[in-house]
Amino acid sequence: STQSTGTYESTYTLGEKQPAYMKYGIGGAIVLLLILIIWFPLLFMSVVTTNSIPNPPTAFACSLSISGLEPLVSVRVAQMPDPMSDDELAELQKIVYKQNQNFTSSTSNYTEFVKRFRSPDVVRLDIYTDSTTLWEVSPAAVTSLTRLLNDTSTADQYLTMRFDWTITRDPESTTADKVVTGTTEIDIRDTKGIEKGHPYIDRASFLRMIQTCDTTRPLSITQLVPSFLLARESGSSQEVFLFPSNTTNTHNKKRIDLSLTASPAADPDNCYLWNGYYWSFNQRSEFLEPFSSPTPNLSTNKAQFYIFSERIVSSQYQLIASYGVIGLYISVVLVIFKFIRLVITDSSTRIIFQEMPCPDLIMALVSSTEMVRAQREFVLEQVLYRKLLLLYRSPETLIVWTGRHRRLKEE
Repeated sequence: STQSTGTYESTYTLGEKQPAYMKYGIGGAIVLLLILIIWFPLLFMSVVTTNSIPNPPTAFACSLSISGLEPLVSVRVAQMPDPMSDDELAELQKIVYKQNQNFTSSTSNYTEFVKRFRSPDVVRLDIYTDSTTLWEVSPAAVTSLTRLLNDTSTADQYLTMRFDWTITRDPESTTADKVVTGTTEIDIRDTKGIEKGHPYIDRASFLRMIQTCDTTRPLSITQLVPSFLLARESGSSQEVFLFPSNTTNTHNKKRIDLSLTASPAADPDNCYLWNGYYWSFNQRSEFLEPFSSPTPNLSTNKAQFYIFSERIVSSQYQLIASYGVIGLYISVVLVIFKFIRLVITDSSTRIIFQEMPCPDLIMALVSSTEMVRAQREFVLEQVLYRKLLLLYRSPETLIVWTGRHRRLKEE
């Protein structure tokens, strides 16, 4: 069998010999097609990302509140400043790099985060932080709060103070949320038993302010109010750190003073917090850049925030980009390979016929089998049928046999 195979392969060819440029050209085209199938979704998403558009904030609001009560401080900014210029963003990158240059292992992480954004995506917000409303709280709520702050028996159940912020946009994409929110919180508790470095608000100091309506001594709060806010395309907003958390600087989260102020409507002789009092907070930690406001000296209470806004996909790519990279991969790969599967399906049953050099002998054998059956020569039919089965059970024999017949025909 090995000898006949070698003789056949050296004598006969199953197809016409193709030039080298044709073989390499077809092979190269197939390789390029496979590369295109693999890289097209990534290439397309790269184009989509490159053509994304800014989604700047149009309004900002923040508040300080205690669990279950109306906010102590409520600040709203309806007139947002213009986004940073290229020079201002470059200056921010320099500041971040300079502050982190002593921490070489993490400098690149923080600077790379800032470099992800372009100048229209970053807004520096310098705001005055006096509450825009009086503290709208009932006498019963103040009594309940005072009782909870006085109760030291529930050592494992702490009140918490929350800082909430809301960023409003006007997105052109339907996949982006118009409003994103975020929150941070810390416990109000005694100093006794506090682990070193654990943020908290002193319970006794806060209780004193509530009971005496103390407007002279503010309450110091750390590790509650973030400086850098990330406004995602959808979902929630998050605080981000541009400096290592193990440093002593307070740029990531501000140190603030929470103060109580009596309005002219407040009763000077009685401590009624629900009647004419409002709260404010003031950033005591160093400003990353000098405070700037279109209305200077409006108040001594102020704070600085940086809002980083993720870009959104323009409307012309929105439908396709909504599937994401994974969805695009699945769609492209499934469609293309389903087409390939349709083309090559059942090829194993067709190859033996398509690669047959000359089918004349097989056709003659089938015709003879049909003829002897019609003549009722069943013994001869069985012999011919066995020969047919023998040929089709051995594709090698079939190819060699039909190839020899083609040679005889050519001679």
